[in-house]
Amino acid sequence: MKTSSRQAFWASILMSFLNHVAATTVLLPNDIQIVAYASDSDSANGDAFAFVTWVDLMPNTQIHFTDKGWMCSGFRSYESELIFTVPANEIIPAGSVFEFDDVKTAEGSEAHLWDLASGSWSLTNSDQIYVYQGSLNSPSFIFAFDTSGGFESCGAVSNSNKGAVPDSLVEGVSAVSFEHQDNFWYRPWYARSATLDTLKEWMVDRNRFKYTSVLATRKNDWEVPPGFTIRSGQRGANGYTEYIPGTAACIIVSGHDGELEPSGILDRNDGCWDGSSCDWSKDCPSQDSSNCRAVVLNDENTQDMARRANDYFEAFTGETCHLIVNRLARVKLDPNREIEQAAQFDQTAIDTYNDFHNFIHDARLAIENDHPCQAGLLIDFHGHSHPEARIELGYKLNSDQLRLDDTAVDGLAYTSSIKNMPTHTGAAFSSLIRGSLSMGALFERPTALNATGYLSVPSPTVPAPGVSESYFQGGYNIETHGSQNSGAIDGIQIEFPRYLRAQEFGMQEDVLTAFGEVVLPEMLDSHYPPDCEVML
Repeated sequence: MKTSSRQAFWASILMSFLNHVAATTVLLPNDIQIVAYASDSDSANGDAFAFVTWVDLMPNTQIHFTDKGWMCSGFRSYESELIFTVPANEIIPAGSVFEFDDVKTAEGSEAHLWDLASGSWSLTNSDQIYVYQGSLNSPSFIFAFDTSGGFESCGAVSNSNKGAVPDSLVEGVSAVSFEHQDNFWYRPWYARSATLDTLKEWMVDRNRFKYTSVLATRKNDWEVPPGFTIRSGQRGANGYTEYIPGTAACIIVSGHDGELEPSGILDRNDGCWDGSSCDWSKDCPSQDSSNCRAVVLNDENTQDMARRANDYFEAFTGETCHLIVNRLARVKLDPNREIEQAAQFDQTAIDTYNDFHNFIHDARLAIENDHPCQAGLLIDFHGHSHPEARIELGYKLNSDQLRLDDTAVDGLAYTSSIKNMPTHTGAAFSSLIRGSLSMGALFERPTALNATGYLSVPSPTVPAPGVSESYFQGGYNIETHGSQNSGAIDGIQIEFPRYLRAQEFGMQEDVLTAFGEVVLPEMLDSHYPPDCEVML
């Protein structure tokens, strides 16, 4: 028997054994969630929905879906019921996504997974989907998804397009009602990897879904996520921070794009100037936006960009960076500031701030203790809206310093956030920030969509900002956790222009792919090889 035939034989024996001994999966609330919903349809695009499973599904597991209204004592009559069945020879892994479209699925490769048990599948423009196991008469509920703008009370369910929250589900957690639109789908430019708790929270957040009641938009833009990746990691107090340990000598940080705005934390505001310093108490008597301005707007989409950049890096190299994310909106916490300005004396915000920076500290120690080079690179993701629309790379050098000649800039290495980097290769410091070895040069390499790459500053093309041009030199995170003051972890702040963050999503994917496949791998290979020498 040839090797391939022998492997196929034993694989068939193993699957046959699993079919006989493996129990089907008994699902709990929130093990399944809805990630797409469409009630606008035509002859080519049917009423559709998609679900994700957060647990492995064993062979022959069945999951039921219905758009019947739930009245607490049972379902209303009419409407329809679908049954999804895992094939007898398959185990479906957690994170998998499956779509049903009443026009396309019957002719597609997944038609064998679905059975229309009753009725004719038809979603209205204000409907719901209940997910359960068991039967219509005795359902064990898993999830409920409503598009009418609110669940009804048990006695007020007036038709099959309305429904109540089953007792076993929790509204806002395992039962979600979105303000009405005809169609919803998880935004394609948003991250699809996180810890399990974070992923589940995203699926009940309407802001993470694209929505429309325009058929043409549904037809042209509809995109079901291909799947999700569950990451092992830690979350800080209240789930407001997340640390996903990595395997490579790099740390990716996102602090200015949290999606959570808990009412228990009062909004940050401008501080009060006493003539020499700022009082950041939220109730200080005379706020001064000139001397004590508190920036409260998020750097839109930079959290998802940071997560996706790490995913692209993993897809290309098989390794991941350590990832630390602040999930509080900037109006509640700004972790890229000293603690008084950042948290403004709110204890919950202070705890979150400490979690965020302690996680970065833990990641630094992991690299310094475990990586062969005992050194690495921290990259802090941010966004700007400057008219120059370039990628800005911050090294804790200001515009005036960058406008100096190379010899003068070489003398500034010990004041920068990448002080440690020149010791590895012996390269001139100026070449590391704007020469052929620099991150700016790597961003300006040709990409799939951009023959000239993405203009960056500093770089060989733009060695320094012009006298009248805007530029962010880098903030508290790279000053504190970079190598400027101590340690072997260098820090660079990346500021992405608005068009790459919130307008041109094809280019956003392109630049993140370039980051994961070119920029970061070459930075690590050039500056942090296993045999590098470190000067602390």
